[in-house]
Amino acid sequence: MNIYVWKYTNEKGFQTVALIDYAISVIWIRRFQECGEFELYLPATEELFSLFLYGLTFLTKEDELKTAMKVESIQLTTDPEEGDRLIISGRSAECILSQRLVLTEPTYDNFAPDNVVISLVYGNAIWNGTPERVIPFLATGHLIGMEEMVQQSFYLENLLETIVNVCQSYHMGFSLEFSGTMFTMQPYLGTDRTGKVIFSGELDNLGKTEYLYDTTNYFNGAVETAQKEDRIFAGTVRTASGIDLYERHIQSENLDTDALTDDALIAELEKRATNNIYQSKVKQEFSGEIVNTEMYQFGKDYYLGDKVSIINGYGIEGTAVVTEITETEDASGYKLIPTFSDWKVI
Repeated sequence: MNIYVWKYTNEKGFQTVALIDYAISVIWIRRFQECGEFELYLPATEELFSLFLYGLTFLTKEDELKTAMKVESIQLTTDPEEGDRLIISGRSAECILSQRLVLTEPTYDNFAPDNVVISLVYGNAIWNGTPERVIPFLATGHLIGMEEMVQQSFYLENLLETIVNVCQSYHMGFSLEFSGTMFTMQPYLGTDRTGKVIFSGELDNLGKTEYLYDTTNYFNGAVETAQKEDRIFAGTVRTASGIDLYERHIQSENLDTDALTDDALIAELEKRATNNIYQSKVKQEFSGEIVNTEMYQFGKDYYLGDKVSIINGYGIEGTAVVTEITETEDASGYKLIPTFSDWKVI
């Protein structure tokens, strides 16, 4: 796996400064709704150590410019017997959004999810009247035409965490796409490829698999509370009953209770409770190691966010969304391992 090293300076912008084709091992992870991550394990030299130690550094694969990783950690180990080693690691470029708080609109009412995330990035990292908050190499992409509406407050929350939460709530992905000169924040939706892209043991394209079903953090009833003067107000929402009801108490945050009448405060708490219930999901994850990469190629036959068909031979057959792609390369060879979430059993 060949890796380009990019440096950014305000004077010259982005420039490639090295090509690494001698890594001992590479781990390269991309995700649909969160930051990806990477790790390079390299033989160390003084020149290579200095290259990574100083300046703002990004990495891209030689065969794919669009996905860039930001260097965040450099670990040097010296060993007279085994040789000196460098471990370079970090997250995908989306991590730069974690450097900002949400200081714009305190509440988004009746905004489509794609409009919310674009507005959040534009208002908090591109332009909001505060020049020192501007990330000079960042732009926003186009809307994708979602119809659902968001009604939620994000004021003073971390920008990256907010975008991740919105994307997970509304089944949308996002990425910072690198062009060589700029990053463009782009929300996107996956494509339904069920019946067309199938991973199973019978097709000899699915090896080791892991399936997880977890209801530990799931709830479908919420009591959202806030204090106004010396009184506690509550908004209660339940979407199930009896043994199927899972209740959770949530202390509402970033809410100006004094600016609301009692009735308006209860209505706002009920709205927030509804939104929190919507975000609560039963955790279902399915990961599988792709054995035959010739049958379906990632980046050509399927992509992050796409819905595919999975059959693992234990009566677990259904559809799942590709939420993560892990590529590894070391002395044992190259592997591509997808993680499937939003599992629906047929």
